[in-house]
Amino acid sequence: MRNVLLALSDAFSERYLSSETILDFIRKHSHSLVKEVESSNGQFSDTTNPWLFFHLLEMLPTIGIVAHYPNLSQPEKVDLVMTEQITTWRETLEDDRIIHKGSLTAGSASMLWGMLHAQTSDDLFLQQNLELILRHVEVKRENALTRYGAALTSAQMWEERCCYALVFSNYALLHQDWRFLNAALKMNEWFWKEYHSLFTVRSVIPLLTSLAEQEYTFQEMQKCCA
Repeated sequence: MRNVLLALSDAFSERYLSSETILDFIRKHSHSLVKEVESSNGQFSDTTNPWLFFHLLEMLPTIGIVAHYPNLSQPEKVDLVMTEQITTWRETLEDDRIIHKGSLTAGSASMLWGMLHAQTSDDLFLQQNLELILRHVEVKRENALTRYGAALTSAQMWEERCCYALVFSNYALLHQDWRFLNAALKMNEWFWKEYHSLFTVRSVIPLLTSLAEQEYTFQEMQKCCA
């Protein structure tokens, strides 16, 4: 099925990572992370936003990974971005667009994720902006999502880029749109290579969370095609 997705866009031509490889990676690192957080009384040594870690814990059972964390409080549903925050963020956007001439508004990925999960959201806004970002990713490929209107640290940019892949997976499932899952698959493969590069140091949490969302989406969308 993954190879069939390649036909959806000429922009993505490499082979995808196998589910087995991804799930083994998620299983290994998520268990290590849980032990680390448990041993430090719930404190994070990682600078990544904690919502990504707790969303990862939510996702593990949905992709068949049994997670035991007896010394870590069972996470409640991840808090969504508040409506007031989304409203304030949208007021900063020029022409209600996240991306202008290849430059993105920093912090938008988590806002989009919050909108996707909100009870009431602006579907037209989401569609128009995600289509623009999808086209940007198709054109820029590995170099996509690297220019922002505000200065970001390398860690912040890494988290933001992984969050966009997470958003793409989520949007793909909500709308049964294989184009966005296809893009998420390729983005996560690029991020996988970046994470394993000898010349970079990246937090594993954003990548794990995006990969888990991708695998869940892929499994659910396959069911719809069965």
